Amino acid sequence: MATNTMKPKKLWTLDDVKDAELRKDYSGIIGKKYESLQRMKSNSRNMEELITSENFIVERVLKAYLDSEKRKEYLKETPTPGEGKISAIPEYMLLVKPERNIPVENLHFIGMLKVEENDLIKAKMPVYLRHSVDIHTYPFYTGIPETLYFPRDFTNEEKAIEIQILSRNTGKPEKEFRSADYHQYIKAR
Repeated sequence: MATNTMKPKKLWTLDDVKDAELRKDYSGIIGKKYESLQRMKSNSRNMEELITSENFIVERVLKAYLDSEKRKEYLKETPTPGEGKISAIPEYMLLVKPERNIPVENLHFIGMLKVEENDLIKAKMPVYLRHSVDIHTYPFYTGIPETLYFPRDFTNEEKAIEIQILSRNTGKPEKEFRSADYHQYIKAR
């Protein structure tokens, strides 16, 4: 019986390039890419820094369920503990009026939620652009892209990952609901 004796492919480095001019050119290109990557990194932020909370008044609640194909796709991208037991994932669209002057009119929420019209809520939203950087750098390429996060402005529709129902009298949270994919945004403390 034959055994698989394939050797791992050797990653080449700049030292493998024999031509001095070519080495110099390639080194310059890598240097520019590296500088560009460092500039991008310095402008990026930690994902958790770009999750913001805002208060809203709920004007209307629209509820649906993810169909079986969409649910399978969602669960593939968002594994959750006990996911095999989930038969339906509710999906909500809340038509809202923000307390501050921001353009958000709709909040999208996937998960269990009990909210009614005229409720005062605080919503946690990821407000960022995600960019994967896949760059070959000296001395070798790892093949693992790095994900960078950049701030962005609010849009008229935002994704909520946590919703708190606030007391009208005190403004303190009475109930809290987290989205099915909350764990992807907030690290366990």
